[in-house]
Amino acid sequence: MSTLDLTAPLYKYTKSHHADRMMAEGWIRVGTLYEYRDIERHGPEIGDDMEGKRQLRFQGDGVIKHFRAGGLTITNARVINSGGRTLNIFAQNSPDSFMFCCTHELDEVSMRKMGYDACVCISNPTLFFAEVTASMTRMGLTTVSEALINKVVYVSKNDVLSGTDARKDHGTLPSIEFQKDERFDHQKEVRAIWNTRLKDFKPELVKVQRIKESCERII
Repeated sequence: MSTLDLTAPLYKYTKSHHADRMMAEGWIRVGTLYEYRDIERHGPEIGDDMEGKRQLRFQGDGVIKHFRAGGLTITNARVINSGGRTLNIFAQNSPDSFMFCCTHELDEVSMRKMGYDACVCISNPTLFFAEVTASMTRMGLTTVSEALINKVVYVSKNDVLSGTDARKDHGTLPSIEFQKDERFDHQKEVRAIWNTRLKDFKPELVKVQRIKESCERII
């Protein structure tokens, strides 16, 4: 399911030889959420050790109880009382999943900063992601009928919020896999997420059918 307008084009930054193979044969790399926590492998512009995680700190009584009542999974919760103030600290951690990243705004400066030298325009996102999902289903990687597709929301992961802000934050932000630290906000990222029942999985090469009907190389 997507909350994004899939009639507008998206853009995939990549290496030139990967763009060549993508357009000639339909091969794309579908990564995983957790693999991007490896900064040493991906570098600081792509890697993020807080990928799929967020430590929340809220002032006010009853915040953790409120979140749990709303169905939010909370781990490592702590409540600290000091000087008449209650500080709630807890961690969010998304389950691992398959993930494909692109952007909704073409920016060649950002592309180069990320270490890429090519860009493929996904001119028909609806067709493209339908074909990716179909291929992943045939490969036994997922059982979902469609990907979760959304823009990434960039948030501070260090602010201390009031209890009122905590409830507002919980009600308006997307799920944690669509949140990144605000230092990445220039990337204008869009993510497609495929949940999986597999227990041990890694990035996969996926062959997309009808690639030339949904994509074209522009850089």
